[in-house]
Amino acid sequence: MPDITAPYWSRDAGDLSTSLGSGSHGLTTARAAERLAVVGQNTVEDAQRLGPLRLLWRQVESPLVLILIFAAAVSLGLSQWVDAAIILVIVIGSTLLGFYQEYRASAAVEELKKRLALILKGAEIRTPAP
Repeated sequence: MPDITAPYWSRDAGDLSTSLGSGSHGLTTARAAERLAVVGQNTVEDAQRLGPLRLLWRQVESPLVLILIFAAAVSLGLSQWVDAAIILVIVIGSTLLGFYQEYRASAAVEELKKRLALILKGAEIRTPAP
């Protein structure tokens, strides 16, 4: 009896394909249609892209940043100008750095999505009709 709790990479290929309801040549057309009806398309839903202001706000809404802003306000209230300035410089620097990194990452993801869409569109054109 095969161990179904074992990681998939350590299992025998035949046992694994049997446990997944497949065979050595993959799924039959009927089985694939059945799974498609039950599970649905294998797609990733696009998340709403955040604008620059929302990305900037996400950097500030962190509890640690809010605590530091509160500490800067307390320092200002106590006339500790140097302490308040140091805290605010750290908060502003951290916020801008986080914003810059997240903005660039978001732009990179969008570029990858565009490239993937072009690749998939090209694959659909080259795929012969059944």
